[in-house]
Amino acid sequence: MDNNYEKMYNDFEEKYREKILPIAKILDKDRKKTCLYALLVYSAIILIGYIFFLIFINYGVQNFLNKCADFFMAFVFVIFGICWAYLRIKKNFENKIKKTIMPVVCSCFENLEWSNSPFGSYLDIYINSNLLQNFDNINFDDCFIGSYNDVNYRIEEFITTRRQNKNDYIIFQGIVVSVEMNKKVRCNTVIKPKNILNSLKDWNLHRTKLEDVVFEEKFDVYTDDDVEARYLITPSLMERLNKMKLAFNVNNISTAFYANKFIIALPTKTGLYSRDLFSIGALTKPLGDFKQFNNMFEEIYSIYNLINYFKLNQKIGL
Repeated sequence: MDNNYEKMYNDFEEKYREKILPIAKILDKDRKKTCLYALLVYSAIILIGYIFFLIFINYGVQNFLNKCADFFMAFVFVIFGICWAYLRIKKNFENKIKKTIMPVVCSCFENLEWSNSPFGSYLDIYINSNLLQNFDNINFDDCFIGSYNDVNYRIEEFITTRRQNKNDYIIFQGIVVSVEMNKKVRCNTVIKPKNILNSLKDWNLHRTKLEDVVFEEKFDVYTDDDVEARYLITPSLMERLNKMKLAFNVNNISTAFYANKFIIALPTKTGLYSRDLFSIGALTKPLGDFKQFNNMFEEIYSIYNLINYFKLNQKIGL
């Protein structure tokens, strides 16, 4: 095991017991009250669904198939109603809890701050780096700024949408991590999972090939400087990015070098399923459950791992 990882993990566990757990136990009373409120809401939804069903089957003369259809409609109403209520109640509870507990969690890391709104705008950088597509609207969730070994980084969780035919379509949903390089990177290089939809349209970049055959099978690389791109992209880099993908539990990862920054996009939406990262405050588990805080440690440490790999605290050439 990495000695640095083991040392930091043990330190985090100790801080969790000293700082996080005492507050979590106090706040857990609110979770229990919220669970009771949720049960009352669920009961009301079930009762309304049952009343609608009774009205439907007693309205006029109906055959067996019509009664089955009425039952199905009432069942769908109850299921969707409970799901909507659960997500709404859970998110409201989580937002309330985070304002108290997130600053405490951040204090367990080196120079880390949390907010539910961005610390200044990096959106132009994300778009100009060719990492994200243009969008019409953006909604932020969890945002962090921090430094490790005097290297600044930021994490932003958001959803971007584009308006088309009076409907909003999700363009990107997930997190973007930006790390200051502390050294000159002249090129704009973009790494994307291999996809026939990848396009050079409107990009001031060209497709380049690397010597790593395994890498070429999985990713497309676009750059304006082939030499620097080949120097930056190594098997070791991809190994660390894969560890980051595992830490954040996502299926894909895209990255860009731009304006002396290394930017990583981690989409959390796969099909209809979307994972909410940095989720603290599950209604079904005690607030002090260590697993959710352990997940956050793994996510933050994967960024530290990248900083260590690039030796970003040293202002030397790549």
